[in-house]
Parts: sequence; structure tokens; C-alpha cells
Amino acid sequence: MFFLVTALQILLVLRFILKFANANPDNLFATVIYNWSSPFVAPFNNLFTDIYLGGSVLEINTITAMIIYGLLATLGTRLVEIISGR
Repeated sequence: MFFLVTALQILLVLRFILKFANANPDNLFATVIYNWSSPFVAPFNNLFTDIYLGGSVLEINTITAMIIYGLLATLGTRLVEIISGR
């Protein structure tokens, strides 16, 4: 479970960095990262307003998604430990 959550966290970090660095959205790498990460950020869209700094975007919703998914993974792991008696 942690492998999948870590992969998701890496994907979201890449999205955050690309948006903040004002990466060209027409670039293949950026397009793939945005497309793959969009479904995971979608539940948090419009929760907070993005902060625009010149051409850069500080996506608070992406940071929120990273925190929530990390917490859910920790809680899920703990629940499995409790059920299995570890």
C-alpha cells in the first residue's frame, strides 16, 4: 500500500513543481503528469484558491491532496495492523 501511495505522492509532487515552475503545458512530459494526476486532485478542486505568482501557480489543492492521501495511507496501514493483531 505504501508503494502505491508513494508513487501517487511523487506524481503529485511533480505536478506541483511543474505548475510552480510554469512548465509548458504542451510539453509531452508535463501533459502526461497533468493528465495522470488530475483524477487524484479533482476531489480537492476549488477547495482553495490557487495563488498566482507571475507565471507560477502555487496549487494549494495539490498540497492538500498530498496531505490527505498520506493521512489515509497511514490510517489504512494502522487499521490493517490492528485487525491483524500486530
